[in-house]
Amino acid sequence: MVGKKFVAISLVLLVISAGVVLAKESSNSMGYQVFRDSTSSIKLKITTDAAADGMLLGITLYPPNVKEGSSQLLPLKRGTNTQEISVAPSFKDGTFEVALWTKKLSKEECGYSG
Repeated sequence: MVGKKFVAISLVLLVISAGVVLAKESSNSMGYQVFRDSTSSIKLKITTDAAADGMLLGITLYPPNVKEGSSQLLPLKRGTNTQEISVAPSFKDGTFEVALWTKKLSKEECGYSG
């Protein structure tokens, strides 16, 4: 069983539409599971159903009480995709955000000022 604090994670699901990339009948979905593997390491398993090739899965892990995290951006193929992420001990009891994107955003589009 994963610690209570880690189970109280945040999940942000953002589906950003880039023009007419997605047909009207197309849809996207995403689900996640937090678990311990046979070695007691914490894992984050994310399953997506992408409506188009070239979509991206953004994952950010945050240590407890810290506002800056560690981010990954993974390309997806159309259809069902599964990503399994090992959670480093420094992120135990932290939070995470996951986002499904139709395109990579520039720093300006993200509101990044650094």
